Amino acid sequence: MKVYTKNYIGKGTQVVTGNGTQLDIVKVVLSVEEMLKFAHMYEGKEFVSFEVSKMRKPDDYKNTHTVYHTTYGEEIVEPTTPEPKAKRGRLTKAQIAEKLEAAKKIENHQNLVDPKKSKEQQALKAEMQMANADIPRENTPF
Repeated sequence: MKVYTKNYIGKGTQVVTGNGTQLDIVKVVLSVEEMLKFAHMYEGKEFVSFEVSKMRKPDDYKNTHTVYHTTYGEEIVEPTTPEPKAKRGRLTKAQIAEKLEAAKKIENHQNLVDPKKSKEQQALKAEMQMANADIPRENTPF
């Protein structure tokens, strides 16, 4: 994957005439030291290429444009699997599985504590399950 890196080398201001008319001219101030870092040779001549971009809002010194040199490079990106996000307060599949596993552990522990269930306990458990599932008692077979 290509990576573009902006190396900032200066700032600029849009030229305004004495009567307030903004011209399509940008006056830039560049650091020669920074510019020379990005100089390159082409057909025996030395060149510096840079981009001038309008800023969203003027900075504290009323600069309206920024100047930078873009370098290109290759970046090796390790593929990662993003963790699914919970939507609108809902639990993710992993969270539901975790809760089910915890409930099974509790139920297994309860069965170890009282392995023989009386009919009374079974009826009470069935009634509690129906209440949790919002099933009315009239529909029960017993």
